[in-house]
Amino acid sequence: MDETPNSTSNDDEDRISALPDSILLHILSCKKIYMSEIVRTSILSRRWRYLWTSLPILRFSDETVDNEIGFLNFVDNVLHLHDDSIIHKLFLSCNFSSSGDRIDSIIAEAVRRNVRNIHLSFVLNDNPLKLPDCLFNSEIRKIYLESWHEYNDYLVELPNSFWSVEHLNVLIISAQQLKTLSVIDIISGTKIKICTPNLTSLHLEGQLYDDYFLDNFPSLASACVQLFVTGHDDAHLYCKVLKGLYNVTTLTLSSDWDEVSLCPSAQEQLIPIPFRNLRHLKLHGCCGNAVANLLKFTPHIETLFWKTASEEDIAAFYGGQFPLNCLLCELKYVEVHNLRGCEDELKLLEFIMKNASVIKIVDITPSAEEKEVTEFSNKLQSLSRASSSVNINFLSKSVTSVNVEDDFS
Repeated sequence: MDETPNSTSNDDEDRISALPDSILLHILSCKKIYMSEIVRTSILSRRWRYLWTSLPILRFSDETVDNEIGFLNFVDNVLHLHDDSIIHKLFLSCNFSSSGDRIDSIIAEAVRRNVRNIHLSFVLNDNPLKLPDCLFNSEIRKIYLESWHEYNDYLVELPNSFWSVEHLNVLIISAQQLKTLSVIDIISGTKIKICTPNLTSLHLEGQLYDDYFLDNFPSLASACVQLFVTGHDDAHLYCKVLKGLYNVTTLTLSSDWDEVSLCPSAQEQLIPIPFRNLRHLKLHGCCGNAVANLLKFTPHIETLFWKTASEEDIAAFYGGQFPLNCLLCELKYVEVHNLRGCEDELKLLEFIMKNASVIKIVDITPSAEEKEVTEFSNKLQSLSRASSSVNINFLSKSVTSVNVEDDFS
């Protein structure tokens, strides 16, 4: 007897249903099908009724439904009915406009079921999304956050427990429209990658990460680097960070540049790509020779702000070599704070006077006693100068043009 179309269809269905659970689950997982469709397979036969409850990859999107509350109820039910097998990946795409608490409970339930990877894609309206502590106290291996907000820069609030995560291998910050970014403190043993093409301001502070991957920053205008450096390995990593900031017009560095200046091999990373766009340089607590060694990488600098080094740092780093040649053809203004009248300070100012051919003003705010300031002023006035029109002004502590704490507050 010839086979009818119906009998052929039934045979095909039987052959598929006869496959092992592992193969069926793999088919459902790799097709990128949303759970709203997968759950419907439960009506095919008894064989399929509860198969979806063992699915290792769960995908949810509120684009598949009209009712947000109904969608969240559906996600809750799927998670509650999931068996004890591990959820390898959870994809959740949702408008979080008024459902922060519900999202918390969904994440908590996924964590309770030992989810390994979470991908959250969301739109924020008024309030930042507050991720629950349990997310960072679990066996989770990867967290991917994708968000969009037209008006508010403050998108995601990370709990304190995030910073005690022990096994975060790579922290990736990817935001196409982000303008300002501050990365303060670190997670030990972690690498960081920053992909923010529209970033204009970057602040890095704290211990160094294990490695840095800084993508092209075509819009970056200002950067503040306050990273702790101990030894040559850190110095090389520090210069790798600076190399990624080559496009900035304003750069602020802390006293850790002193340590880097003692490592010429680390500074070699900056030679092929100097700071050609840099116009304004601010250095807090650096020794004179360290400042001079940085100036050789800033051919177009126009203003220099220098808060002098502490006595302890001078004792540790004083005596380093000044560069033999350093053209400061565009440097017009220098501001010095906390001057104590020591030889380190005099040597740097002598170096600047000799190389800055168009410098107009040097403003100095001393911390030394009047007698020491007078002696220092006499020595400074006697130095040879490349510019015949420079004015050197000693100001009182109350007369300053820059708030020296602004960059590190």
